Amino acid sequence: MKKGLLIFAAFLMILSLQAQKGKISIGGGLAFGSEIEKLGINLRGYYGITEEIAAAPSFTYFFPNKLDFMSGEIKWNVWELNLDGHYTFTDSDQFSAYGLAGLNITGTSWKSEYDIPNFFTGQNEHYEESDSDVNIGLNLGGGGQYNLNEQLGLFGEVKYVISNYDQLVFTFGVIYGL
Repeated sequence: MKKGLLIFAAFLMILSLQAQKGKISIGGGLAFGSEIEKLGINLRGYYGITEEIAAAPSFTYFFPNKLDFMSGEIKWNVWELNLDGHYTFTDSDQFSAYGLAGLNITGTSWKSEYDIPNFFTGQNEHYEESDSDVNIGLNLGGGGQYNLNEQLGLFGEVKYVISNYDQLVFTFGVIYGL
C-alpha cells in the first residue's frame, strides 16, 4: 500500500508543477467494489488538458477483509491505482458529465494463520502463509460532477475494471479546485 501511495503522491506533485497549463482539482471519497463487496477510501486528482479532456489519477484502498477459517483466519487487502482519462460530454457552471477510460493497477495481498493438531504429539502446530499479486487492467465508465460553488463540487462515478480482478467500482465524494 505504501508503494501505491508514493506513486500517487509523486503523480500529484507532477501535476501541481504544471498548474499554469490547466485546471487542477483534488478530492476524495468512498468507493465500493462489487466483487470484493467492500468499501474503500478514494483519493483523486484532475488535470485539465483541454476543455473536454482531463487526466484523472486516483488511488483506492479497500478496507481489509477477514474470514474465520477452521482453527484460524484469512485476511486480505485490495488496492487500486488508476490512471484515467476523462472526456467531458456536457459542461455547465453547475453540472458536468464525462466518460472515462484508463489503466488500472490492482494489488492484492493475503495472509492466513491456522493451527492443525498433530496426532502423534497431541499438540497443535501453528502455520502461517501469505502471498501478494499485482495485476494490470483497463477501466471503462463514466461519471458526473455537481458544482456547489466555483471551487467545491460533488462527484459520482461508476467504472468497470477489466482484468483478473473484474468488478464494477462505484465512487462518490468531494472535489476541490485549486
